[in-house]
Amino acid sequence: MLAVKDLFLAAHRLKKWLRSNMKQQWFSNLTVLNYHKKLTESLDVIQIANTFAGQDENRMKNFGIFTNADL
Repeated sequence: MLAVKDLFLAAHRLKKWLRSNMKQQWFSNLTVLNYHKKLTESLDVIQIANTFAGQDENRMKNFGIFTNADL
């Protein structure tokens, strides 16, 4: 029974660590986007989303094709 408890605690610690690090990565990405705000405002978000979705058949099924109505 102790082994199961140890595995559960290890999984919990791993999940907590991943959650913490993902938040930090997300914050870092937001910081970069904010710093380069003029550049990012000129990006065609619809084109980027459609390129992303079109790279894989499964993505296309999940996301479909984006239009201006999606903004």
